[in-house]
Amino acid sequence: MGKRTDALLEQYTQKIVSQLKDRLSTDGSNATGDLQRSFRGEYTKNNISIFSNYYWYWVNYGRTPGKTPPPYRPILEWMKVKGLANEMSESKQKKAAYRMAQSIGIKGYKGTNFLDEVIGNILPILTKDIEQSYLEDLNDIINGSQ
Repeated sequence: MGKRTDALLEQYTQKIVSQLKDRLSTDGSNATGDLQRSFRGEYTKNNISIFSNYYWYWVNYGRTPGKTPPPYRPILEWMKVKGLANEMSESKQKKAAYRMAQSIGIKGYKGTNFLDEVIGNILPILTKDIEQSYLEDLNDIINGSQ
């Protein structure tokens, strides 16, 4: 790719990460902030990569009913952050988190679709911007100014 297109894709890499973080803040799924802080982007020739904690998938897509329950320890951490465990003994906290995990395994839960929404909003604009910058890069090559 040319200089303009590379610069544009680097900007979009950071824009995607920023919008993912913002979306998590506004949709109420940012309990501990770990997922939000874990997002980072990397642009290498012709490739935008976005990295984050493994559980982004379940936050985005949710879990279908009747599946293996999630581990209870992250739920315990979530309970503490939300203040749901403040007046419980440690053993009661663990039991409550375990029961919640079992319930999630049985009932499932709906995802937030934060990733799908961000990509869906950015993709049309990104496509137009890439087209324009690529044409400008190509024009520079043809005119010998690159």
